[in-house]
Amino acid sequence: MRLEEFLKESSTADVSKVLSAVAKSSVRVWEALPTERGVTGGTNPSGDRQAALDVFTNEEFSNSLMATGAVAELASEEAAQTASKSMDFSQRAYVVAEVVLFAPPKAGEKLHLRARIVNNGKTPALELTSNTRLTLVPIDITVQSAHDAAFSMKDKTLTSKTTLGSGQQIEQLADSLNELTEAEITQINAARLRPYIFVYVSYRDLFGHQRKIEMCQYYDPNFKLMMTCDAFNNAE
Repeated sequence: MRLEEFLKESSTADVSKVLSAVAKSSVRVWEALPTERGVTGGTNPSGDRQAALDVFTNEEFSNSLMATGAVAELASEEAAQTASKSMDFSQRAYVVAEVVLFAPPKAGEKLHLRARIVNNGKTPALELTSNTRLTLVPIDITVQSAHDAAFSMKDKTLTSKTTLGSGQQIEQLADSLNELTEAEITQINAARLRPYIFVYVSYRDLFGHQRKIEMCQYYDPNFKLMMTCDAFNNAE
């Protein structure tokens, strides 16, 4: 007696669909044994490296069973990893930073900038610290050199560890050390001298992952705006 005939005589319609799907998927997995070998780049929630056959088997059985219409939910070790990553991504803290220029540089005044740090995620950012540096360097200096110059200075704007709730924001003021001279303004406007601001943020999300943000912007005299550097702009 064939399996389909046996199930038709001895099982309900839903049970028959499920067992038939399991039987067909088992055959497809057996047929895939010669090709689905090796390991993937991922691990399952137990910490074991995922075999390619594990992933293939999970997808095969999951798709086959859900297609019957007789299964409401599925749970597996491989699927748990995906669910965990999805929960982490959708519910994590997501901190972003932006730089606000109060006004274009003027002689006799300090250059005033503000770093605004916002948590756009759905859970708090824990143990958050931020470090903002402002420097003024010749235009031919590389971003790396400007970064090194900014962080070689003794003064700094560094916050103590704090918790930034969902939707909350903090701001840090970053002023030039001294009032800008007429000569410096002339060089800035002639694109011979360039103000840079660097912002670093570190925090831990509710899922235990350490996150970091780094931002670099410079003043463009043509647009009278802060522009994004081609380096030191990353977010985790």
